[in-house]
Amino acid sequence: MKRTSWTYEQLAAVVEESSPNGHNLCQVYADNHEPAIIYRNWSDWLAQYFNFIPNITSYHHFLISKQERGTVKLKQDIDAKEITINLINTDGFPYNAENKPPKLPSRLMPKGLSLERQWYLYDQIRMHIPDGQDKDKTCPKPTEKKPKNRSS
Repeated sequence: MKRTSWTYEQLAAVVEESSPNGHNLCQVYADNHEPAIIYRNWSDWLAQYFNFIPNITSYHHFLISKQERGTVKLKQDIDAKEITINLINTDGFPYNAENKPPKLPSRLMPKGLSLERQWYLYDQIRMHIPDGQDKDKTCPKPTEKKPKNRSS
């Protein structure tokens, strides 16, 4: 199937219709301006309870065992020396079967498009969208005045 899409809604429909048996489901970020995805500051929250693994991408072998809870054994390759890192940086993660999980991390709100990017879409992209309603959905005129060009 070949199809052109100009709007977010059209793109979601392409994904949904791309499988004749309905296997592809599009998870849209927002429906009627209500976010379906909640972003949270997990990095700072997890850092309270767990140690950072330096150079984690250099390791290719990880061993986690229930007998040594809270630790991970790392090796850069199969013949490398194994190192053990304690993941827990406090007396333990404050969740167990007897108590409730700690408060969730703070919610992060996406910043949205910068004013410069909004004007770029309006000035450079809008002209390529054939339908007026689609133009207004994808590249509406920004509500603020265009910023002056910065000189180098």
